[in-house]
Amino acid sequence: MHCSMAHLASVSPTSLSGLNERGGLSNKLYICSLPESYGVGKEEKRKVVLRIYGPLYDELVTSIGCLIADSVVFALLSEWNVGPKLFAIFPEGRLEELLPAKSLTREDLAKPELSVRIAQKTAEYHQLQLPLRKDPDYLWNTISEWCEEALQTHFNEQDKAVKLAKLKSVDLKQEYEFLRHYLETATSPGPVTFCHNDLQQGNILKVSRELQENNEEDFDLKLIDFEFSAYNYRAFDLANHFCEWMFDYSVPPPHYFAMSLKSWPSKEQQLIFIRAYLGKVVKDNNYTLAESTTIEESELLDQVNRFALASHFMWGLWGVVQQRLNSAANGIQFNYLAGFAFLEVGAVRAKNTTNILLKNFLDAFIGAVAYWLFGYAFGFGEKGNGFIGYSYFALADLPAEKFSHWFFHYVFAASTATIVSGSLAERTEFKAYLMYSVFLTGFLYPVVSHWAWDVNGWLFIGAEYTKDNVTMTVTYQDFAGSGAVHVVSGMVALVGAAVVGPRIGRFVNGVPMPLKGHTVPKAALGGFILFFGFLAFNGGSNAAIAGEGAANAVSLVIVNTVIGGAAGALTSLIIKRLGFAEKHWSLLFTMNGGFTGMVSQCSGCNTFHPYAAFVIGIIGGITYVAWSTAMLHFQVDDPLDAVAVHLGGGIWGVLAAPIFNMDTGIFYAANEHSFRLFGWNLLGLVVIMAWCVGLAFMFFFLLRLLGQLRVSEEVEIKGLDIPKHGEPAYPVESYGNGWEPSSEEGKTSFPFYQTSINAFVYVNPTKNGQIKQPGMQHGQPGQVVYQNGQPVNHSNVHLDLPDRDASPENPSHKSNVEEDGHTYENMDTAF
Repeated sequence: MHCSMAHLASVSPTSLSGLNERGGLSNKLYICSLPESYGVGKEEKRKVVLRIYGPLYDELVTSIGCLIADSVVFALLSEWNVGPKLFAIFPEGRLEELLPAKSLTREDLAKPELSVRIAQKTAEYHQLQLPLRKDPDYLWNTISEWCEEALQTHFNEQDKAVKLAKLKSVDLKQEYEFLRHYLETATSPGPVTFCHNDLQQGNILKVSRELQENNEEDFDLKLIDFEFSAYNYRAFDLANHFCEWMFDYSVPPPHYFAMSLKSWPSKEQQLIFIRAYLGKVVKDNNYTLAESTTIEESELLDQVNRFALASHFMWGLWGVVQQRLNSAANGIQFNYLAGFAFLEVGAVRAKNTTNILLKNFLDAFIGAVAYWLFGYAFGFGEKGNGFIGYSYFALADLPAEKFSHWFFHYVFAASTATIVSGSLAERTEFKAYLMYSVFLTGFLYPVVSHWAWDVNGWLFIGAEYTKDNVTMTVTYQDFAGSGAVHVVSGMVALVGAAVVGPRIGRFVNGVPMPLKGHTVPKAALGGFILFFGFLAFNGGSNAAIAGEGAANAVSLVIVNTVIGGAAGALTSLIIKRLGFAEKHWSLLFTMNGGFTGMVSQCSGCNTFHPYAAFVIGIIGGITYVAWSTAMLHFQVDDPLDAVAVHLGGGIWGVLAAPIFNMDTGIFYAANEHSFRLFGWNLLGLVVIMAWCVGLAFMFFFLLRLLGQLRVSEEVEIKGLDIPKHGEPAYPVESYGNGWEPSSEEGKTSFPFYQTSINAFVYVNPTKNGQIKQPGMQHGQPGQVVYQNGQPVNHSNVHLDLPDRDASPENPSHKSNVEEDGHTYENMDTAF
C-alpha cells in the first residue's frame, strides 16, 4: 500500500477537505486531501477517493448477488493493476486511489483510435483468471431474477405506470425462455470469460501516464466499477459495450440520459473493435481494414449482434428494478388526517368537540379496515376491468412491494371520509357516519381511483385516435387527486349536507346566521398541519424521491403546491378585506382560500410551471369565494366550507391540468391533441360527479327515510358530546381554582356552563334569575338552558346565577348586560 494509513488515522475529520466528486445510483464519491502540514513520502498519496455506499447499496448488491464481485474482485484487480488501487475497506465504503483521469464520453467511444484501445483493454480483462465460478449462469440468473421483480413492481406515477403496463403486457418469462434458447442452442454462444458487463462511458477512464490531468497525448485506460463483473459470455460484454454507444449519461441533471439509435456502431466500426480485440487475444496486431474478414471475426460479429438482445432485455428490466428500490415512504402524508381533525374541532361549537374528534379517529380506523378488506381490491386489484378491480381482497397475495402503495391510497380514502364529516358536523347520527365512512372508503372512492389511476382503469387507459397515419392517445391527467379525491369528497359532502339539512338556527327566514366555532387557535393549528400534509399529499404522489430525476420532480410538485396555496390565500384575504360579506382580515377565510389553491394544484402540479401554479392558485381563491357564496345562497349548511374548498378547487384543478400542462397544455399549444386532452379530463370530471351524486343521494336519502341520518332536535341543541358519548370535551369539574364549592368564596368562583345560544353562565347557588333569548322582550319565554347540568324547557327558568354587575359599590341585581354582541335589558342574570 503506497498510501500511509498512519497518516490518515492521525488526521481529525475536520482536517480533511472533501469535494463531492460524483455519485452513482448506489454510492457517493468524495476526494479527500491531507492538509499541507502533513508530510507524505514520495510514493504516498496525499489525495484519495472516499466511496460511501448509499442507502440502496445493500439491497442493490444483495438483489443481484454481486457483493463479492464488488469487494473481492476490486481487491484482486487492484493488486493486478487493472483498476484503481485499494487502500482500505470498511462496512460503509472504501478508500481508493485517486486516478488523474477523466471519463470518456459517448463520442469518444466511436473514435477509431480509442475504440481500438478499449478493445485491447477489454481483451486483457477477459483473460484474467479469478477464483469464481466459470459458467454463464450469472446472465440468466440475473435476467430471471429481475423479471420476477419487474412483474411484482407497481408504480403510482402515471407515466411510469403506463410504461410498466406495456412491459407487463408481454409475457416476460416466455421472452426469457425464448431468448435463452435462441442464444445458447440456435447458434454458438461463444466462449465464457471474466467480463465487466457494464462497459459504459463512465466506467472507462482515460488516465495520464505522467499523472498529470492535462496530459492528453500519453495516456492509459482503466476500467472501474466492478459490481456487475462475473464470468459470462464474452459476446455479451462486447454487445453491451456497443449498446452503450447509443447512450449519453452526461445529460444534466445527474442520472438523466439521452439515447440516439443512430449512434449504434456500423459494421465497419464493429469490425475495427473486433479485430483489435481478437488481435490482442491471439497476440497478433497485424489486422487491418483492408484485410478480408476471417471466419472467427464473422462468428464473433454474429454472436455480438445476437447478444445485443440480451443486453437490451437485461438493462431494460434493471430500469424497472432500480425504480422499485427507490420507492418513497408515505408516512408523512398521515399528517393530513390530523390537520383535518384540528380544523374541524375549531369550526364546531364546544358541545360537539368529542363527537368530531372521534369521527376523525374513526376515519383512520374504519378506513383502514374497509380499505384492507375490499377497498384496495376494488381500486387496484391486478385482476379487473375498466370499471373495477377484483383481486387482493384483504390484501391476499399482495406483493410486499405494494404495501406502501396500499398505505398511500388508504390515506387518500380516509381523507375523503374526513372531508365529508366536516360538512355534516353537529347534526348527524353517529351510526350514519359509521355507515357512510365504510361506504366511502370501501367502495365509492376505490372505484373512482381505479378509473383514474389503475393501469386497467378506463380513464387511465384513455382513448386513441389517428391523425396523419399516426395513432395518438389521450389520457386522464390527475396527478394527486383533484378529481379522484377532492371532487369525490366534495360532491358527496354537498349531497350529504343538502339531504341532512342545515343546523338549527343556521338560517332564519332565509338569512344566514353565524354559528361560530369555539376555538380559532385550534382551527389555525389544523390549518398549519394541513398545509404540511398537502406537501406530502402532492409530493408523495410521485411515488419516489431517489430515482432518476425523481428529486427534481418532487421539488417541482412541492414548489407549485406552495405557490398555488399562497396565491389562493392572498386572493381570498384581499377579496374579504375589500368588502365581501364583511370588511375583515379574516383568518379562516384566508386559510380556506389557501387550501383551495392547493387543491387546484393536485391534478397537474408535476407539469405546471411555477408561474402557472400562481395563476391557478389565484383562480382557486376566487373559486372558493364563489362556491362559499353559492352555498349560503342555496341555504346548504357546511360548517367547514368543505364543499367550496374541495369540490370547487377540485373541479378547477381537473380543468386546469390540460390547460397549463407545460408540454401539451392549451395555453402553450392550442392544437387538436391538447383540446382532446382537455375533453378527456372534462369527460372524466362529469362521470365522476355523476357517480358520486347518484350513489351519495341514494345512500343518504335512504338513511333519512329510515330516520337514521339526523339526531333529534333536543340532542342537537344540547350538543352531541354528552348524549352520544358521555364525554364532554370541556368537563365542568375540570375548571375552577380548586376551592371547595361549599365555601363562600368558592360559590362565586364556580365554573362556566354554556347554553345553546353560545353564552357562558356563572353558577351561584345564592340567586335565581330569568334567562331570555337574544332580541326578545322582557317577560317572553326563554330558551333551553342548563339547570344543574340538565336542559330545561320553561318560560321562566330559575337558575342559581350571580349578577355580574353586582358589587359592594353596586348591590343592585338588575342590570343591562352586553354579551356576544347582544344586549339583555333589566335582567336578574348576566350571561
